[in-house]
Amino acid sequence: MMQQMARTVILLGCLLGAASLPSFRAYAVEEGPVALLKAQWVTDGKALRELPHQAAAVAVQPDVGTASGQSHVLPNSVFDWSSLAFESGRDGNWEIYTARGDGTQPFRVTDHPSSDVQPQLNHGATAVVFASNRDGGQFDIYTANVGGSNVQRITYSGDHESYPAFSPDGAHITYARYQENNWEIYRVRADGSGQTRLTGDSNYHDLMPAWSPDGQRIACVRSQNGMGAIWTMNSDGSGMQPLTGWYRYLQNPRWSPDGGRIGFDADVDGDYWNELAVFDLA
Repeated sequence: MMQQMARTVILLGCLLGAASLPSFRAYAVEEGPVALLKAQWVTDGKALRELPHQAAAVAVQPDVGTASGQSHVLPNSVFDWSSLAFESGRDGNWEIYTARGDGTQPFRVTDHPSSDVQPQLNHGATAVVFASNRDGGQFDIYTANVGGSNVQRITYSGDHESYPAFSPDGAHITYARYQENNWEIYRVRADGSGQTRLTGDSNYHDLMPAWSPDGQRIACVRSQNGMGAIWTMNSDGSGMQPLTGWYRYLQNPRWSPDGGRIGFDADVDGDYWNELAVFDLA
């Protein structure tokens, strides 16, 4: 039974011009700490665990102690070494920011009148990949150093591209591309060369790619008729197979550090609100 609490970052997304996001995206999300399991479903013999409902989101606070009456973060707190990237309109425009794992020390990475969204850090938190419509109006994939320097455009297809993610070794980037009225998953080297299409089934939208910790597998959201499911494939696009059942508003797949579970949020119980869920791969 899980005893630790989890912080979840909700991606509000962005409008992609005429290429609007598929209808499975959630309009409202309810979340809470990872504690007692509310219910359990079984799909193909694997356990899908829904995390408990809460009236409001609960943010995790770092371990704190007191010294001279002042609170402080303990040296062994996870927030001492973790980093996060996020998008914010706090300065009047959607920009990319980084911060410590507890949200303190925010730093503005981008500064552009267009929209910079959907950031993902590389392992080591030295670079960030994100989507931006700064060149030509469509969203393309860019990288930058976390200090804001060396902004590089990675894709030039002329189509909308979104949901970028670094491979664990930082050598490749996956993303979703909207072409011929469909979202497909692509992979490209971090320098922008060697673009490869990984999915190509016109019956589905494929979005939100997420690398396994060993870099061998990629999970993604496959959607059809307003419903979404998590599918996985090899890093070269082969071996595409379904993982979960179909749920409304399913989004944001993330692998556990040991590669044994995939977390996501979806309307698992049919109440038109999203819940956090964990799918056990073993």
